[in-house]
Amino acid sequence: MENLEKELKVVQEMKAVTEGAFENADCDYPAAHSMDTTWFAVDRDGFVAMLVTNEEGALPLASQEDQGDGMEFLEDLSAHTGRELQLGDYEFPLPESLGLFGYEWPLDEFPEGCELSEDELCDMQESDGLPSPYKRSAVPTAPLKIDDLPPNLQKKLKGLVFSEVSFAGEEWLQPAMHLPCEFWASGDVKIMDVDGCIKPVPEELKTDGSKAKEAAAGDPSESVRNLPWWQRLFKN
Repeated sequence: MENLEKELKVVQEMKAVTEGAFENADCDYPAAHSMDTTWFAVDRDGFVAMLVTNEEGALPLASQEDQGDGMEFLEDLSAHTGRELQLGDYEFPLPESLGLFGYEWPLDEFPEGCELSEDELCDMQESDGLPSPYKRSAVPTAPLKIDDLPPNLQKKLKGLVFSEVSFAGEEWLQPAMHLPCEFWASGDVKIMDVDGCIKPVPEELKTDGSKAKEAAAGDPSESVRNLPWWQRLFKN
């Protein structure tokens, strides 16, 4: 009993020293989620999704130019639709409460059928970085469509259209296979597609190419322009 009391006293003293060190520190420590970015996109059916990069998810360039703060987008959406934005663990927004699909970059989780072992994949993430696909995290019971949004929010989604993707039908999504993106990793980045294959970023989507700059500026491809709802909403 006496030894237990001594150990408890040591722990309490260490706690006091640690707390005092943080209180008196002259520098600010960034929150872990400061690396996270929330952005929004539209699929081929006109459905809208909220996506979160977490640490290493690919981030489309167009999201930085057009969307700004993610919470502001959600609040505007809530005000327009009359749906209440609900919060989950750690007060993280629940996209399904506003009729949005949800996708997040998952740590140490990969599509079935990966060509490398889980240990090899984890090593790649820790050393060079591996932008693996986002995984679907939320499916709304009453999905919101782009047509339901006011013009100011539609405009923010103009350069973020996945014309070959269905949020309702696809569990995994690799943005870098569809749009010009940036990554935490640098140099000649390799990515993982939704089938678990490791491959380079498509040449036409590399961020230093002219086609990438056109796409980031919101210039849609011919196939996207031919989508009826794209013509109707974004023809200007």
